[in-house]
Amino acid sequence: MMSWIRASLTLLLIAVLTSPVLGQASDTDLIHFNADLLRVTVDNKVVATGNVRATYREYTVTSGKAVSDQKTSIATFEENVVLSAQGVEVKGEQLTLNLKTRQWELKSANSTLTPEALKGSAKSPVFISGRQLTGTADNQVSVRDGSLTTCNLPEPHYVLEAREVDVYPERKVIAKKVTLYALGHKFFTLPALSIPLNRPGSRSNLIPQVGQTQAEGAFVKTAYNYLATKNSSGAIKLDLMSRKGFGQGVEHTYTFAKAVGSLTAYHLFDRTLGMDSLTGRLAHKQQLGNVVVNFLSDYRSNSYQFAPNTTTSNTGLSLVRNVKDVNTELRAHRTLTSGFGSFETLTTVLTHRQKLLGANSVVTLDYARFGNSTSPTDNQELNSRVQLSRHLQRYDWQLTFNKRYDLDADEFQGDERFSSLDRIPELTLQSDTSRLGRSLPFAIPATLALSVGRYNERPLGIETERAMFEMNTRPRQRKLGGGLGLRFGAGFRQAFYGNQAAQYVIRANTDLTKKMGEKSSFVLGYRYQRPRGASAFRFDFANTYNVATARLNIQETDKFKLSVTSGYNFAFPQLPWQDLAIRLRHTPSKVFSMYSSTGYDLNRSRWRGLINQFQVRAPGGFKLDLGTRYDIERRVLGSARALIDAPLGKKMSVKAIAGYNGFSRRFDYRALQLTRDLHCWEASVVFVDQADFFAERGIRFNLRIKAFPVFEQFGLGQRGQSLTDTSLGETY
Repeated sequence: MMSWIRASLTLLLIAVLTSPVLGQASDTDLIHFNADLLRVTVDNKVVATGNVRATYREYTVTSGKAVSDQKTSIATFEENVVLSAQGVEVKGEQLTLNLKTRQWELKSANSTLTPEALKGSAKSPVFISGRQLTGTADNQVSVRDGSLTTCNLPEPHYVLEAREVDVYPERKVIAKKVTLYALGHKFFTLPALSIPLNRPGSRSNLIPQVGQTQAEGAFVKTAYNYLATKNSSGAIKLDLMSRKGFGQGVEHTYTFAKAVGSLTAYHLFDRTLGMDSLTGRLAHKQQLGNVVVNFLSDYRSNSYQFAPNTTTSNTGLSLVRNVKDVNTELRAHRTLTSGFGSFETLTTVLTHRQKLLGANSVVTLDYARFGNSTSPTDNQELNSRVQLSRHLQRYDWQLTFNKRYDLDADEFQGDERFSSLDRIPELTLQSDTSRLGRSLPFAIPATLALSVGRYNERPLGIETERAMFEMNTRPRQRKLGGGLGLRFGAGFRQAFYGNQAAQYVIRANTDLTKKMGEKSSFVLGYRYQRPRGASAFRFDFANTYNVATARLNIQETDKFKLSVTSGYNFAFPQLPWQDLAIRLRHTPSKVFSMYSSTGYDLNRSRWRGLINQFQVRAPGGFKLDLGTRYDIERRVLGSARALIDAPLGKKMSVKAIAGYNGFSRRFDYRALQLTRDLHCWEASVVFVDQADFFAERGIRFNLRIKAFPVFEQFGLGQRGQSLTDTSLGETY
């Protein structure tokens, strides 16, 4: 329900009527008139009568007559006024446009807005009307004595009427004296209503949430606006739960000249835990001169949905300054958790960017401190980084200095386990053969890099110099005839270290492809890399591999696709074979499709798991997804996931999801939703049974207007994950 206004004021042509078309007119932005009769008066007014048609940029207005005053830049249209823009038509009795101030006013207005025109804000047409619609330069729209419905019957099932509605695009909607009429009866009137447009998960304050869960018992959750103005809005949350007790909270948003923020707080004396539960959140953003300040604080204490018997607070502060080519950012974050012990983490990052002598410079200072109640000393460290870089015609260069400072004087017991790499400093030059104006033999293009620096790698404590040259050819392709194609590339790296160590690395990458029809192919691949010598450090360690692969792809039609791959690693004789991976997709028709994948361990002569996916998309809207993972070795159905979405006659539909764990022999989750079509409304009953962070089993009732999309809770786990995805991984 909360979304009826969110859509409606997209609905009220906010974007259409308040776009720059009504802005400051220039010499080329004039209104052009066509009419049966056009004349210019002595006081410099253009008067049009009879089949008037006026265009301004991509906007069109038709009416019986119109007057445009060039002195005041005001155009007035009367008699069957129709304003058309971007596929939307609004009809009214009188339209006034002020081209200098961007203000407009339309009297006795009504419109039918299609889903296409609303760009996803509604799923069916929306019918609106108002005694007066006005708009301002900053895209704000006001409706006086307006009504809205999505019911297309001569006598609508419901109508929402409001004495006054103010829309602040991408922020919120404020409505005064909102009345719901349904089935010819007046149901209730709210003195004020505030709906955020940028927080779709906020609770509706029109229709209470009703249901029952294992954790909360039977519940009724409501919200009521205590404040609704242009700059501030607030709602009180009142929840009655038979098991948990009575919960109350507040949600407040505010906007000042250069500041915006929100505050939420919720308190519950949890009867099942026998303790107070408190959650709160404060978010504030403000402009102070050329500095943008963001502050965020989140607090949770004894929340049964988060972690009972624990208290967690997260606080973050950021300061950002942008002046021409200079950017400075300071960000700090602190997390404190107490319960089974206490833990604290504090991180602060200062970053400064600017142009310096034609080069891009970045300076970063990163401070971190963390500790817990079991350690006598907190770990504290500072990481510094200075980087200069510049792009030139022939090459790029980069100078980097970074160093880690241990601020706890090695008193923290875990210092010896922390790894870091200091560059003190490092100079890198990068280019390629095209920029240097020459190429390798056989016109092979390549990228080139040269770096020189001194490094300190911890915790090994190795500090010495390194000079390294690296060259990599760009992959080249050659057609060999007979459906054969060759793709190849190679690389070389040579490094010298200050402790007399040296190492070079040779690498190669080649594919030989044989086409077997339009889309099918057989590919032989070869990957080679071998280091010789020794490196003084671990950060530039190079693996050894010498692998040949084979891949068969058969996919001549979209109905049948088969892929078989394997490989042999000559550098690992103990277990040289890569798994034989088999993937098959069969789609005999638009109704049915099947996917299967498995693998065979050639080294140990054993099968991997068998993964299957089945999909049915039958006419009439029936949908079935089923995913399974079968353990071939144990002969056990390891897991299965299912989704069913099907109509039950003309007015009813059902959705069901389930996830089965074959090893524990129980369902991890089950959910069922029955929905009844009530023409322009729909009602749903939802049953949920989940075993995740905490056991949740219950039922809830939803009532909403069909036209307006809402946040869909069905199919979501307790951690926000989707449960409607029936895939169970892949075999490689």
